[in-house]
Amino acid sequence: MEILPGVHRLQFLHRDRWLYVYLLVGDRVLLVDTGTAPVPEAVVFPAFRNLGIDPASRPFLALNTHADADHAGGN
Repeated sequence: MEILPGVHRLQFLHRDRWLYVYLLVGDRVLLVDTGTAPVPEAVVFPAFRNLGIDPASRPFLALNTHADADHAGGN
């Protein structure tokens, strides 16, 4: 879901609650937090495809806000 121009909120279910990672898209792509271990494959990369983003063809960075597994487990 695009919440502001170029800012996408990607949700995933962790145990019994919804959590979110954020994708900032401009000249570069920044993923804020990587979620739990399955999130990149199940949520992030499908979002890339839906947005027409090929991470191999443009700069892409991931930033973890802190080391909890629901924020950095997808590294």
